[in-house]
Amino acid sequence: MDPNAALSELRTAAREWEQAVVAEDADGQLAAAVRALEAAVALDDWMSRGGFPPAAWHRNCTHHS
Repeated sequence: MDPNAALSELRTAAREWEQAVVAEDADGQLAAAVRALEAAVALDDWMSRGGFPPAAWHRNCTHHS
């Protein structure tokens, strides 16, 4: 699982979902939502098993344990 790829997929799916909403494309909305959910589940699984966060999140992190 590549957390950077998962975050990229989440961001892409969010943009595609927004475009589908504007276009009133229910099938496009569903497809984008499914892609986002799959990426979110994969990223959650990765992080829950002690994986490192996506680079874009890590460099913005101000809390260190």
